[in-house]
Amino acid sequence: MRHYAPDFCSANDMAYLIGMKPTQFKSAVQNGFLPHPIKNPFTGLDIWDREEVITLMRSHAQLIGSNQIEDDDILRAARGEKT
Repeated sequence: MRHYAPDFCSANDMAYLIGMKPTQFKSAVQNGFLPHPIKNPFTGLDIWDREEVITLMRSHAQLIGSNQIEDDDILRAARGEKT
């Protein structure tokens, strides 16, 4: 079992990290709300840069006037720690 979030994530892992269902995550990517994936050069699978997505989520949260996400809250949640 991993105790950290990888730097590059699949759609399912990325959705989990930011509290979305995989279908919601993929829809947000298609609608341009979240960044498009890059191709893993070794497997050819779509992957997302975790920091890029988290930074964008923080930016969106600030734009809509919601509570700011504290630094490292997403990583703590991914580790199963209380935020």
